Amino acid sequence: MLLVSFGCGKPELLSVDEQQYVLLTVTLTNVRAQTPDSLQLNRRLDSTFKAFRMTKQQYQDQTEALANTPDRSEMIFRAINDSLSKPRK
Repeated sequence: MLLVSFGCGKPELLSVDEQQYVLLTVTLTNVRAQTPDSLQLNRRLDSTFKAFRMTKQQYQDQTEALANTPDRSEMIFRAINDSLSKPRK
């Protein structure tokens, strides 16, 4: 479960869908960063979407839907940034 903390405020929990979105976004970002060949990149991105049981269109729709919830989207993108900032094991 992902927790997001804002200063001295109470940490807020991400929903299961939001957690999935964060994990998928982080994974997609890492795949793009680690794959210089465009043909291999497309295959790896497709595999990533399949692993998360989501289509590219569903992901795009979910990303666009975040625009309707600015408070939640700020928290989600902070979680993505925090996840990308952590050193990988």
